[in-house]
Amino acid sequence: MSTYTTPIDAMFETQRSAIKQGQQATKQTLEFQRNASRMALSGLKSSESAQRQGVELLESGAHSYLSAVEAMTPGAQAGTGQLRRQTDELFGQLKTSHADVFATLTEEAERGVRSYDELTAEYLDAMDEQLETLLDAHTDIQSQVLKATEGYEDRSEEFQERFEEAMDDQVDRAEQFQQQLEEQFETQVARTEQFQQQLEEQVEQFQAQLDEQAAQLQENVRA
Repeated sequence: MSTYTTPIDAMFETQRSAIKQGQQATKQTLEFQRNASRMALSGLKSSESAQRQGVELLESGAHSYLSAVEAMTPGAQAGTGQLRRQTDELFGQLKTSHADVFATLTEEAERGVRSYDELTAEYLDAMDEQLETLLDAHTDIQSQVLKATEGYEDRSEEFQERFEEAMDDQVDRAEQFQQQLEEQFETQVARTEQFQQQLEEQVEQFQAQLDEQAAQLQENVRA
């Protein structure tokens, strides 16, 4: 083996390893983002359950209040009967609204997760294809460089020039690919963050509406 080829082989192998490690790191990051989206969806469902229990507790408290009024006030049952029916109707509307809103939020969240999964799959396929092309080109350049060494060991200046040209071409390709990879990855991350932000804003908005409705119900019951 030529005295030139051993360090050249090692250098190209190091570059290939770095490219493959970058590919694996990107896949792990995308998987983390996908898990974060699924956790947001799971958190939404947990929030729906907790808020539904809160509404049911408010309803139970309203009935307990009316029962206490009836127990302490002789003859109050006739007057509280209509109020109890109104309370049931209002809480029924509140629970229906609660279920409808969370059904819509959950549907949108699930659609967002599916969309992200599809985009991620497409992105990973494109990345694998681009990496395969890059690695093939990398191997071709390595072969060309090694071949060039065979006849130029005694003409180190000319060999050095050819070698540097080949390496410059390889570096340019790697940099172009890396730039494309980073741009695509940043787009994926931005879409995920936007989806999570919209989901959080919708949940917060609904929570405020729910609190307002619950407070109004309590005022109506105590009036």
